[in-house]
Amino acid sequence: MQRNPCYCIVFLIVVSLLTSCAPTVIKPGPAPSPSSPKASPPPATAPAPSPPPVPITKPAPSPPTQPSPPPDTTVIPQFPWPPPEASARSEVPKKFLVRPGTKEALLRDIDSRLSLALRDAGYAGKSYCAVPEGFALVTRLEQIESDGRPKPDSERWAVGMGPLREFSLSAYLKSLSSARAGYFRLIVFVVTPYPVSYSKAKIIREEAQLWLQEGLNRLPPSIGAWRFTADHSCTALIYEFEKSEARVSGVESDTSWSCEPKTQKAYPFAG
Repeated sequence: MQRNPCYCIVFLIVVSLLTSCAPTVIKPGPAPSPSSPKASPPPATAPAPSPPPVPITKPAPSPPTQPSPPPDTTVIPQFPWPPPEASARSEVPKKFLVRPGTKEALLRDIDSRLSLALRDAGYAGKSYCAVPEGFALVTRLEQIESDGRPKPDSERWAVGMGPLREFSLSAYLKSLSSARAGYFRLIVFVVTPYPVSYSKAKIIREEAQLWLQEGLNRLPPSIGAWRFTADHSCTALIYEFEKSEARVSGVESDTSWSCEPKTQKAYPFAG
């Protein structure tokens, strides 16, 4: 039987199509050799450089400090309170004690003003005692005229011995044992916030001189640091004495002394 050539051609075409449609088998590649090195990881990013160290600045040396002052252990003599009766007294105006424009004054400022005025008036010595919340400034005993004026400087402070009538050792020793006759005065400036009244005690010249001898030579800082308040005042107590050749009298309070005129000449702040 003779085959039709057309069928042969068709058969070949079908076989060709089937062959082209067959799945393609992918052959695995060769296995990696066990001795082959592993790929190294990518290099790590280098860390950022650390900031430079902060320079250490040494603090400037502190200036040397003054040593703390030792505590004030001064034993302050006490002025008699209430004070003995005086021949006269007068309150010192505050305008003489506090500088104009001063907002706050301390007791040491008041002492400075008093001391300056006393120096200008010729007073050669003074001492300090304590009174309630203040101080008492005691002047040196001076010799005065009968009307209250100070004696000339050559006689004003010569209160410890009488005049020499002959130049001999016995006359000198005798003059030391007998105080000069005449009129004498001692002033006490009392700075305190309390009113000043008198006690019933009477004072003689020798006792008044002890205030000067036993007092301190300057105002203690512990008192000078106190404030001079509106209640504070300064009262001048004027003690006047008379000594005759035969006796020593106490405080002179006779009205014949005429205290008011003598007060005008008694201390730097009068008048």
